[in-house]
Amino acid sequence: MNNVLIVDSQVARRSMLRGRMEDLGFRVAGVEESDEGLRAVEERDFDLVLVGDDVSGAQLCREIKSKPGIAPHVIVYSQTESVEEIAERAYDAGCDRFLSSTELASLERVAIVLLQNRQRVDASREHRRMLECERQRLVAVGSPGIAEPQCAGARPDAILIIDNAGIVRSSDPGAHRIFGKELEGRPLDDLAPGRGLQALIRDARRASIEGLRFDLPDKPGRPVRHYQASIYPVHATLPREPRGNRVVLLVDIGRRMIADDLLRTRACSMTQRQVESLVETASVAYGPHSIVGESDATRALRHAVVAEAGRTEPVLIHGARGTRRREVARALHYAVEQAGPFLVLHCAALSTESLESELFGVAGGESDRDGLVTLAAGGSLLCEEVESLPLTVQERLARMLEEGSFTPVGTTTPRRLEARILVTSTRDFDGLRRRNALIPSFFRALGTSAIHVPTLVERAADLPSVIKQVLNRVTADDARKVLAPEVLWLLQHHDWPRNHDELEETLRDAFRRAPGERIGIEHLDLGLRRAYAELSARGVAPEPRTDVVSSAGETWYPEATRSSHEWDVTDDDPISFDAYERKVILRALDACGGDKLAVARMLKIGKSTLYRKLHKLSI
Repeated sequence: MNNVLIVDSQVARRSMLRGRMEDLGFRVAGVEESDEGLRAVEERDFDLVLVGDDVSGAQLCREIKSKPGIAPHVIVYSQTESVEEIAERAYDAGCDRFLSSTELASLERVAIVLLQNRQRVDASREHRRMLECERQRLVAVGSPGIAEPQCAGARPDAILIIDNAGIVRSSDPGAHRIFGKELEGRPLDDLAPGRGLQALIRDARRASIEGLRFDLPDKPGRPVRHYQASIYPVHATLPREPRGNRVVLLVDIGRRMIADDLLRTRACSMTQRQVESLVETASVAYGPHSIVGESDATRALRHAVVAEAGRTEPVLIHGARGTRRREVARALHYAVEQAGPFLVLHCAALSTESLESELFGVAGGESDRDGLVTLAAGGSLLCEEVESLPLTVQERLARMLEEGSFTPVGTTTPRRLEARILVTSTRDFDGLRRRNALIPSFFRALGTSAIHVPTLVERAADLPSVIKQVLNRVTADDARKVLAPEVLWLLQHHDWPRNHDELEETLRDAFRRAPGERIGIEHLDLGLRRAYAELSARGVAPEPRTDVVSSAGETWYPEATRSSHEWDVTDDDPISFDAYERKVILRALDACGGDKLAVARMLKIGKSTLYRKLHKLSI
């Protein structure tokens, strides 16, 4: 809440202005004399000061502005007709806005705009302070970090502060030159749609991430610009600092012409023992056992990962968006002991020319550098959204897979393929063929190995384990946060159309909204709250309970608190198809509010068939 001070000798006018400011939700104080106003500003932290010209407003404004460490906005207003001279004195004294008697009607709008600007300035100052704190921390532990970003070799071309939800909170002039003026409050995906930046933000929770290259069309009539993004998590060192902020550094690769240094650091200062230790840790964190659950779909997924782990042939990993296909690819990579890297290329983020140089590298000239195929030697290269690959790149990849070698751009000397190629898509082989998404030679080169990643609906029985896994990750910084039983029940019975992405976003949003240790229904988004209200009205959802909570380490079985219904199955029921069919129809009627046509659609039977069953079962 903003604090406002009114300095005016007239009690009636002071009361009127006070009422108008309080209607806006401001905390308002009023004094009669300028000396009282100056003392109040010195003693309290005011965001806005309204000064009438009858109390020497210009002089009071000058004294307020001269005080060190005191920076409220000052509005001087006048009730006289001739205001030119008064306005000149007020602006000379440093006031932020002068309002004449006729302009005083717009006081609320002027106050709101000034305070909004103040909040933006304060946020920008806070972000700069956080960046400086992070720079000092990184320097103290011997890491170049943000002070000397390894991805750039010099100052980056743009810097953005992104919050946990992927929203831009602050940006520098370089970012405005690239994306435009209005950036604050916009999702990062809106600035560079389909470039994979949002996924990089999600992954950079505790450690910095470098290496996402992407193309953006520049201003009309100018060529496409090539950028690299590196993301650094801001480690909060003070209680007031927000958690989850990231620093995004962007480098214009084409303009600098030092792509080899910008793409990736060739030299590795870590010893072999340190590398082996990191690989072992990653194998524990990302292996096949990281795919939790015991449903048939999950068992089949783990079995497919283990079966494909020991091979070198390409694999298509297909599934709906949000099913975490990249995590499955990483599990496939770490299922065997290998010291090679796991590299990712988002195929839709680059132009044809950039894709060829990014994949196969460039030989000859000042721009000589290795491509991802070379850098992934001994490991795996994941090509995401493979159907986005241009035909010419598909042809080169098909030839590389068939011959076991490739040729960098700018040379005729072939190099041996030593990396395993993994690809992802939302469609399986049949779906890709039907859409003619891949050329025949690329289909042949990919072979027939495929792994299907099931949706959360297909893994419904695993939802308690999946929720526990996501909750452990979301609440890593505050293990005291716990889910109320009715929240866990609702999460287990939701359809999750966007799969893991939606589940994790829901838990993270609820985690931020909950002021205390307990995450309740009221902390979920509007859609889930409405779904819970509808289910509660039908007597399906459990009633909210405050005596029991479910933490990340516990499993709660909601069936124990569900109220009984006519369609519930009990041990006393006869073993009969008719008995069970009757319960199914009763439950469907309740869910559809008695709409028989809707029931027929739900049960996938004809309406006449439904009426025959209703008559037969005496419903």
